[in-house]
Amino acid sequence: MVFETETSSITQYADDSSLHKSDTDIERFQNCLQLNLNSVINWCNINNMSFNPNKTKCMIVASKRKLNRNNDLKLNLLIGDDEIQNVTAHKILGIYVDNKLT
Repeated sequence: MVFETETSSITQYADDSSLHKSDTDIERFQNCLQLNLNSVINWCNINNMSFNPNKTKCMIVASKRKLNRNNDLKLNLLIGDDEIQNVTAHKILGIYVDNKLT
């Protein structure tokens, strides 16, 4: 199931959810994701659902060239006072996806 928000998309599979967005401006990208993440957390709080920051990860997916050119490229997203861990690969529905889509 995919829900379109004004600025990003949320994909839900059973009890797993993914928030994703595409943009060329990293600051705008990060701000958008943070606003949408805050909305999701707020919705969970209103509906008495838990949100586990320790299970939440973020990943920038880009071409090898862009990632190599910007080695320090990372997102600074927060859930309350907890910073979300940046990863270079993540398991989604049993499939490992890396940040270069290789």
